[in-house]
Amino acid sequence: MSRLMRIIGQNCAQHEVCLGLFADWEKDAGITSGVLPLCLCAALHTLALERIKHGLVEVYPPNTASDESLWNAVVGAFQQHEQFICVWLKSTPQTSEVRRAAPILAGLNYCLSRYPMPVMLSEFGANAGFNLLLDRCSLNAGRTLQPADDPIVTLSPDWMGVIPAQQPLKIIDRAGVDINPLNPVDRLDYSRLLSYTWADQCARLDHIKQIAPHQTIMVEQTDAVDWLPNRLSKQRIGTLHFVFHTIALQYFPQESKDKIAHALSQAGKRATPERPLGYI
Repeated sequence: MSRLMRIIGQNCAQHEVCLGLFADWEKDAGITSGVLPLCLCAALHTLALERIKHGLVEVYPPNTASDESLWNAVVGAFQQHEQFICVWLKSTPQTSEVRRAAPILAGLNYCLSRYPMPVMLSEFGANAGFNLLLDRCSLNAGRTLQPADDPIVTLSPDWMGVIPAQQPLKIIDRAGVDINPLNPVDRLDYSRLLSYTWADQCARLDHIKQIAPHQTIMVEQTDAVDWLPNRLSKQRIGTLHFVFHTIALQYFPQESKDKIAHALSQAGKRATPERPLGYI
């Protein structure tokens, strides 16, 4: 996708349709003001996935084409679907990355090495909730660090340093929250999930396709600032509460970040060896 962004960057100033699409971008102080490339790639990817702009399908990654052919198809998409693209440019990115479960599993494994007990799992900014199924991911780090009883995907990250001993994992409670959760069973939501997974990264797309049919956990639609303190209060004696997010926090207003940090700090002060708290 870096090639696509390079081509657009080199050519957009010479085309009126591009200038029209991006004219107000620098004036936008909203939540998406710094993520134009993400939103633009997702909009074009959606057109390709839905086969709305037929000429784009043949040249869009992972297909190969000359720079000129790709640029001509992109301009055609801009001209024919300007309103559609404008809507996407004003929406918050929603990237689901199943491979993020690898560092989450590693952090959870570390906590379990100190507090071996059943796990309460909580994610804010959960999007479609794929990473709440981390116990269905088998983590291979040179040897199996975290096997899954019935694995959906196998994650094989680069690993530096000592591989820790595997810890038993039993999740007894899991929940997630997102201001705009996506339901992978819904066709439009599923298309959006795929669109923010870059078209030239086929392994990532395959992971989404593999895990989506198995995701049946309802991600609650509300503000994490309101949800998290209530969730933190529900921990029972004899459980490890493991709270995580991946890339969500950067999209939160500073006031929300401060409130979440305060809620986690207060919960940390209440934590005991019988009610430990982990956060990554």
